[in-house]
Amino acid sequence: MIPREQLLPPEFTFRANPADEALDDLVRSIRENGILEPLLVTPALGKDGTHITVIVQESLAEGPVRAAAYQILAGERRYLASARVPLHSLPCRVLQADAAKAWVAMLHTNIMRQDPTAAEEGVVFLRLINEQQWSLTRLCREFDVSEQYVQDRVDLVTGDEGVVAAVAAREISFSVGRLINKCKDPERRRAWLEDAISHGSSVREINYKLEQVRRDEALAAGTPLPNMGEPAQTLVAPPAPDCLWCSRNDDLNNMVDVKIHAYHLADLRRYLEATGQRKLVF
Repeated sequence: MIPREQLLPPEFTFRANPADEALDDLVRSIRENGILEPLLVTPALGKDGTHITVIVQESLAEGPVRAAAYQILAGERRYLASARVPLHSLPCRVLQADAAKAWVAMLHTNIMRQDPTAAEEGVVFLRLINEQQWSLTRLCREFDVSEQYVQDRVDLVTGDEGVVAAVAAREISFSVGRLINKCKDPERRRAWLEDAISHGSSVREINYKLEQVRRDEALAAGTPLPNMGEPAQTLVAPPAPDCLWCSRNDDLNNMVDVKIHAYHLADLRRYLEATGQRKLVF
């Protein structure tokens, strides 16, 4: 068990919003059952490699009492939820590892357990590249993904900030966000993003918009593209037919087609008009 005041939050928040509504469920679980799985921590180190300490007790006679600090690698949501119980000491597993191994432990734990968005994965990949000097080959090996997988997510998080935020918040899908980022016009891109969030634009619809832009640009440049098809239309079921006799449109299983010779249609029309039945369509 490690006292709460000796625990430091992760260097960066992996989840877009770790203090989300689902945290309430975790708080209830900890109140009833305690923390079932220890947090994963590592001794906190300063930039010079020395151990970081924190004040755990004030003493007028001897001055402040300090103790070693520990950086949380995995278990940030348990750490946040336990503060609302509250718990003053938390079960922890201390990982004695260098900085690179600590990153691997944290990222693997979070990616495997928390179902991250593509935006969150992109942030992880980019920080490992920039701060830990990881190569693309190492990223693919450590996370068991393809080069294209890594590149797509890095491209996403280095694109439009609004798109990144929408993907991280699960307001739009990664596929839709990646396509919106291909739009070079900021105003048009913003409008497409707002429409995707509000109305749930599909990949097909964004692709169609991109094709329209390419066609307009090619036309303006004097090199028109071949004609493109229209997006698929949603089929609407035809209205239920009315019964010619009673005018109701229920009990469709018992509706039948009336067969008649074409040369009798005029006689039938005159009969229906005489009897007040005028709904037959010829």
